Amino acid sequence: MKPIFIFITVLLLLSACDQHEKEADVLLDPSVLSKTLEAYRVYALSQNALALEEAQKLQLHVTSFLKAPMEAQSQALKSAWLVAHKAYLASQYGLFIRNKDREALIFAIETWPIQPGFIDSLPEYPNSGIINDITLSIDLPTLREQHGLTDKEEASLGFHALEYLIYGRKLTDFTDEEMNHRRRQYLKWAVDELVLNLQQSVLMIESQFAPQEGYSNLHRIYELLHSTSDYLQAAQRESNLLIDQNTGHGNYSQTSRSTLAAELSALEAFYLSEVDLMPLMMEIDLTTAANFKKTLLDAIALFSDPEAGEADFALLPLMISALSHQLDNFRLVLGREIQQAPF
Repeated sequence: MKPIFIFITVLLLLSACDQHEKEADVLLDPSVLSKTLEAYRVYALSQNALALEEAQKLQLHVTSFLKAPMEAQSQALKSAWLVAHKAYLASQYGLFIRNKDREALIFAIETWPIQPGFIDSLPEYPNSGIINDITLSIDLPTLREQHGLTDKEEASLGFHALEYLIYGRKLTDFTDEEMNHRRRQYLKWAVDELVLNLQQSVLMIESQFAPQEGYSNLHRIYELLHSTSDYLQAAQRESNLLIDQNTGHGNYSQTSRSTLAAELSALEAFYLSEVDLMPLMMEIDLTTAANFKKTLLDAIALFSDPEAGEADFALLPLMISALSHQLDNFRLVLGREIQQAPF
């Protein structure tokens, strides 16, 4: 893997995104749109169902750990969190309708980065956090109320609040002393809420495909591309922090690199393999579709290259930016067609 070659390729792709214009609008076959979205619906539902199933297993491991907070149970709990988090990452492209319910659900499940001092004590601040504030009850209404109270990083719920409790605290933090009892309650309620939110995610997948007056399959494809751009913006932020494991996505579990790899693999599944949106994207814009496919596969290959070093991974933000630009080009073409379509 030669960084300079990747760098030149990415710059060319970005340039092509800015300069490429579609000379004529496309007319997408309604039956192809319908078939593509049905494949998307089925796959998204299956991935969300699997994410829910793994979260329920995580819930069982939390119960086992709280009954006997010992090393074996702790290791099993950590493994269960890793599997559940990866399953969620594989499902995240399934939510695509942009509304407040969707945004709130994603924020409740996967907000990152978090401030651990908002949850629990820090060495310099032994009385900090919800757990140490005895004026607050440790229950679901309180945790929901506190989540993002004054800032998005003030997270009290979701995978990364759980990650901090599971990976960032010692076994002795979960014994029967008063504050440790509150920590045990917190862990229990946080995983219960995660399961509830993933159940809601499954229901929301179906609702995206319900008939809606004035809202066509073309609109759904447009929203799907738009939401993917949102996820890619988050992935670009993650890639900027990838080299520093202490600040990356999944820093407590030291899974920043594997997390980004899983997100890109999920994108590949939704766009190139299991669902295979590529034929439709080729109908929209053949050149951009080819560039998108190459950029995505190159980014994924980077994670499996044993010779890849920091210089290679430093180019990931550019590669992900290119993917985002390419999706924007698709949306411009679809936007014109939506304006002209006789709905």
